[in-house]
Amino acid sequence: MNGNSKMVSYLVSAGFSDGRVARAMKEIDRAPFVPEDEREFAYEDRPLPIGFGQTISAPSVVAIMSRELQVDEGMGILEIGAGSGYQTAVLAYLAGKEGVVFTVERMAELSGLAKGNVAKLPHSVHERLAKIEFFVSDGHLGLPAFAPFDRIIVTAAATEIPFALKKQLSKNGRMVIPVGTGWGQELVVYEKGQEKSILPVIFVPLVKDEEG
Repeated sequence: MNGNSKMVSYLVSAGFSDGRVARAMKEIDRAPFVPEDEREFAYEDRPLPIGFGQTISAPSVVAIMSRELQVDEGMGILEIGAGSGYQTAVLAYLAGKEGVVFTVERMAELSGLAKGNVAKLPHSVHERLAKIEFFVSDGHLGLPAFAPFDRIIVTAAATEIPFALKKQLSKNGRMVIPVGTGWGQELVVYEKGQEKSILPVIFVPLVKDEEG
């Protein structure tokens, strides 16, 4: 059993029970999405820096967010915050060949990094992935030209759920987003106009372009 499989087995033994998400995370090796100088920690359950003041989320958080998003094959997904591409790849695996993942990153360097990391995945994995479209823009705005989306996931903390993202969610859509500031953040599921807090989290803030 390799390090990535052990990482997922640890999550399962700790109580994570979503088999589809666990399989996706077994197929998408976390190590290539971690900078080389942090790679010795790639399979530990903790966030790691990826440069530009951003992080790759802890595997347990990726697992929980992916589970709560409830992705079915063939869905259209909007991801706000590509990071190094790890969550993107997990979502693409869950959505399958008939699905599509639109991922928005405000920093061109990170968007390029994510795209490059995903491109390096083995052919056997690529055969199972949804189409992935990369965009560089302000995540608060979403992608209205491609809306509505079946699912929206945000990987940075907003002070409140952006109205534009609510509008771009399909009628029966579902959004998973960290909301709050500092140590007061909660992972929130938004569905049919209702918000439900899942657990406390710590994410980097969702920054608007004008905030620099």
